[in-house]
Amino acid sequence: MPDGLNQDEASIGYEAYSILTTGADRNGYNYPIHFISWGSGQNALYAYLSIPFVHFFGLNTFSVRIVNVLSSLLALFLFYFIVKQHFKNKRIVYLSIFLFAINPWSIMSARWGLESNIFPTLILLSVFFIIKAFNNKNLYLIPASLILSGSLYSYGTAYFFVPIFVSGIFVYCKPQQKIGATILLFSTILFCVLSFPILKFLLINHFGLTPEHNNYLSIPQLISNRTTLIFNIFSPEFLAVIIKNMARAAVVIIGQTDGFLYNSIPTTGTIYHVSLLFVIIGIMSYLKYKTSRTIISHLFFIWLVVALIMAISIQANINRLNIIFYPLIFFCCSGIYNLLLLIKKSSRKMTFNAIVAIYSILFINFAGAYFDVFNQKKQSIFVDGVEESLSFIKNNFPNDSILVSDDCINMPYIYVCFYDKMPAEKFRKDVIYDQSTFEENRKVKRIGNYFFESANSRSKMTMIVSNSELYKFKNKSYLKVTFSDYSVVKIISN
Repeated sequence: MPDGLNQDEASIGYEAYSILTTGADRNGYNYPIHFISWGSGQNALYAYLSIPFVHFFGLNTFSVRIVNVLSSLLALFLFYFIVKQHFKNKRIVYLSIFLFAINPWSIMSARWGLESNIFPTLILLSVFFIIKAFNNKNLYLIPASLILSGSLYSYGTAYFFVPIFVSGIFVYCKPQQKIGATILLFSTILFCVLSFPILKFLLINHFGLTPEHNNYLSIPQLISNRTTLIFNIFSPEFLAVIIKNMARAAVVIIGQTDGFLYNSIPTTGTIYHVSLLFVIIGIMSYLKYKTSRTIISHLFFIWLVVALIMAISIQANINRLNIIFYPLIFFCCSGIYNLLLLIKKSSRKMTFNAIVAIYSILFINFAGAYFDVFNQKKQSIFVDGVEESLSFIKNNFPNDSILVSDDCINMPYIYVCFYDKMPAEKFRKDVIYDQSTFEENRKVKRIGNYFFESANSRSKMTMIVSNSELYKFKNKSYLKVTFSDYSVVKIISN
């Protein structure tokens, strides 16, 4: 759940498979730091982390999604160890973990293999090590630096977030006063060295420089640079863009939706709508009560502020603004804690139990909507039935040319590559692109005996079509076999 695969999942899985089997991505770059993918790029770290699972379990839905599952479970434990140091009240610590575990965004993002969703966990892991470094364990700054630099390879928004976040820590937390100069210098150099390839990638793509194509590390030039589309503040209409970005960010943060059902269910939101009240109380308490501030609350406040700055610099949606949710959950927990401190001791237990009950009801409502409503409306998001359709054709009509309709599937060729486990060498040799889309998101017209175009009733090829297209095939005699949301269609008589 969710059944089927999204095209980005299939793409990142096929890239992992291609690197595992050939040492290069599907476009022929040896161990690239970033994928060309559709033409506008796809971040590479998730694919590299997936390679061991693809090796041991094969190329399938499990091996593509398990990295996000493990990442989210790691985040749960990290959050526990962090709040355990911040809140001295055990009941609040347990409540914090409860709220984290039932968080709608955390659950939904964990259950499919979108490569960007490991980025927040990497930042949380770096914060965990930074906290340890500040607690007189200086050497922990080295893994923090390693992970911060590694996060730059996980998602494009990291290019903006990480440098400002690190700068904010230096200005606000003053690590130079708490950590030895040698460790601080070594960690800084390590961060710069490991970040240099991604800086070079950005320079190559911004200035149109020659890509690097080496045996051990490649830096590609994208067909179109998606980073300039995400970060749009350098537009000539700067003020209008900022206002529009703020409005979009408000919908994502306050409205807790971006209009995409795979990111949030409107009735429950990303963190539950009621949580915004506690977030506000938590932030106000942090700003008002200076004596209760800790290095942990400092770090989460810097994290939140940088995320908010980034929010007005991009065309926000929940994927692009995923970095904001962990600090929101933290300040939600902090807000509940400070609210309990403000009321009479005799009423605290009852209030605490009421909050647990409210969130339990909200979670039950979310779970019902997620496993019912979302599952019914996912067809245009997650393709379910193409794998079985391909298997049926290969078993029954192995010599047929196959047409996969592109009317209802975004980038249908990637599903063929994924489910057919097409050798990457064959893909590179046989692929024919639609030249009219080559400068944007490159569509594929043909790979060998696979064709990707609109299905029509006159085609002599065996077709894979969406069930919503079956109305086209009524006037002639067809073989029609349905698998979930898609069907195999073949003319059997004229």
